[in-house]
Amino acid sequence: VDIFEEIILNPLLENGTFKSEYVEREKKVLKNDIESAVNDKRKYAARRCLEITCGENPYGIFELGDSAFCDEITPEMLYEHYKYVISSCAYTIVVVGNFDEKQMEEKLNAFCKKLGEGNNFKGNILPFSGEIKTVKEESDITQGKLSMCFKTGEINKCDEYVWQVLNGLFGGGVSSKLFNNVREKMSLCYYASSTFNKNIGIIAANAGIDFEKFEKTRDAICTQLQDIAENSFTDDEFYNVKIGIVNNLKMASDDIDLRSDIYALGITLYVLIAGYNPFDSNVQMDILENQLKKKLPYSEKIDRPLFYIISKATEKNPDRRYQSAMEFKDALTEYINSEPPPPFPTGLVVSVVVSLIVIAVIVYVFLMLM
Repeated sequence: VDIFEEIILNPLLENGTFKSEYVEREKKVLKNDIESAVNDKRKYAARRCLEITCGENPYGIFELGDSAFCDEITPEMLYEHYKYVISSCAYTIVVVGNFDEKQMEEKLNAFCKKLGEGNNFKGNILPFSGEIKTVKEESDITQGKLSMCFKTGEINKCDEYVWQVLNGLFGGGVSSKLFNNVREKMSLCYYASSTFNKNIGIIAANAGIDFEKFEKTRDAICTQLQDIAENSFTDDEFYNVKIGIVNNLKMASDDIDLRSDIYALGITLYVLIAGYNPFDSNVQMDILENQLKKKLPYSEKIDRPLFYIISKATEKNPDRRYQSAMEFKDALTEYINSEPPPPFPTGLVVSVVVSLIVIAVIVYVFLMLM
């Protein structure tokens, strides 16, 4: 926190403003990023569509800014804006890891008192409009990029998840209509998906297409949305989308700490020895469901003592897993040194994993001491 505070509140200054050498260097880097952004055609098309749809709304402004305006930035101008951000803008601080919560809270409260009390920006929902704009830009590429934005109009707080479910049915995953119908059945595009932005009320659809299939793909995408409006979807589609959203919310609310790495390492060890992912499925929603609820299945390729170790590392409840990498390493080391010795190549695989854990711990300690 002390280092964080030093960086934020005590930047390097020269004659009461930012050092011009550093500002000019960062301007060159930023300008290069802005001008090279067009090279990623998929992101560029999505951004241009958003710019055209939003118009004067702040969400229509490219997050990296404008190349011409970048040239006009001076150290004095930048420092004045920096002071405005520190004193007037809202902020969010996220702390992840093993730490004393009370001590951390005290330090952060002291730090926050040195900042301003900014207000959170509330997005302005774009007004609904029946007007359809079509913009075509030519570029020397082999695959066209189709981006479409649909305005939802005013969104009530209680309707937020309704729109998320609608987007899930439309193009939010592998169970969606865009993926299964437009991409798979009709073969109209190389990829097809959609996202929902609750802050401005937009559902954005994106697809990679052959140029001659533009009209067909555009019409097919609109048809999928119309089908949803007319309740033309199955119970399974509806269920899969809801399960996916619920599971994502559960996973987002879980505490993320070192025990998550232990879980991931346990699954990796299982896959290396058994030869398959225990929670794999052709349906993405089932994978999420399995990760949250399915018990780790036993594999005959894994010794019973080792399976017990892997099972503990992959417990659904983090409190029941090994609580540190060293604890996990000690359990694996004891298994390697057991009598009779583990069969080949299981013993070799476990030895490699133990070595990786030791290296990771050494690197972690080294970084903490720097």
